[in-house]
Amino acid sequence: MEVSAESVGSYRVSHQGVGVAVSDGELQVAAQAPNLETLNTARQIAARAIESLPETPLKACGFNLRYRSSDPPNELLQATQCPIDAQLSNEGFEIVQRTLGRSVRFEDGVLNVTVRQVSDQNTWEILLNFHCDSARREDHQRWLGIPNEDVSAVVDRVLSAIRTGPIGG
Repeated sequence: MEVSAESVGSYRVSHQGVGVAVSDGELQVAAQAPNLETLNTARQIAARAIESLPETPLKACGFNLRYRSSDPPNELLQATQCPIDAQLSNEGFEIVQRTLGRSVRFEDGVLNVTVRQVSDQNTWEILLNFHCDSARREDHQRWLGIPNEDVSAVVDRVLSAIRTGPIGG
């Protein structure tokens, strides 16, 4: 299927559990099912798009995973609390969301880990952004081609670290 995106501000197509959107110089390929197999299919589609658009300038690429929990471990609750909470509460502010973030090196890029307590105060999200900054398409292709087993292993390590020990500091 070919679609001219010149006259359209944003265009989206879905096929076999993967959505592809083009807008404002950005290509988004999204897995619509919450599993690593569909994410892998989406990453393969993105890699083929990079290969088939050799003149397109690139800046970065990445892929994201999100986990939700309504029963987080105590270490997670403690890690997102800090002295500023009490100071804001003392001034009459109600805290509706807490966020803790770290960026760690992973292969040739960065894994951004964000832990967020959402506004209902009982739901927690762990967002994992695998990010690669590069203008070289080979780097993008390699990044998008990280084997599912490697993605799964690093996700397990991050989730284990969050569950088993204090992550704040």
